[in-house]
Amino acid sequence: MTHKKRLPEHLKSSSQRRTIDARQSVLRVLGEIDQELASGKLLERYIKNGPQSIAAELKHSSISVRAGLGPNFLNGPSHKESTKLEVEDFVRDRLAQLAAQAPEIKSEKQQIADLKDEVFRLESRCHRISDMAHLWAIQLREARAEIRALKKAMKPRLV
Repeated sequence: MTHKKRLPEHLKSSSQRRTIDARQSVLRVLGEIDQELASGKLLERYIKNGPQSIAAELKHSSISVRAGLGPNFLNGPSHKESTKLEVEDFVRDRLAQLAAQAPEIKSEKQQIADLKDEVFRLESRCHRISDMAHLWAIQLREARAEIRALKKAMKPRLV
């Protein structure tokens, strides 16, 4: 015969209180993240450090630690199917908001390649302008020579 042991009422209410307090801590951290998003601090870090660092900062384990709980707190049986899913939905929504708000972020290699292309474009433009100025100088010299020749031909000769 198996007897199911029942928890004494004071232990049961104590564990429920801890669960409620822990959930409120996690929700408090989610509120802080919303405040950071509203103030623009989170967007600044997103732009400065990149999306990967913010994604790591908003992992459920990081949120648990920030709430003063263990990193695997949300993997526990009481929270795995409820609070953890809530946190993951929250994080997914906030990362989507950040991606929509942030300008396109290019890698350093892409930025360097873009700058090299710009330098090449400006150098080729400078060479074209230089070639045109040289051509105009030659045409001007030829026109002046022709003017001198015409003036010389127009002058009466003294014999």
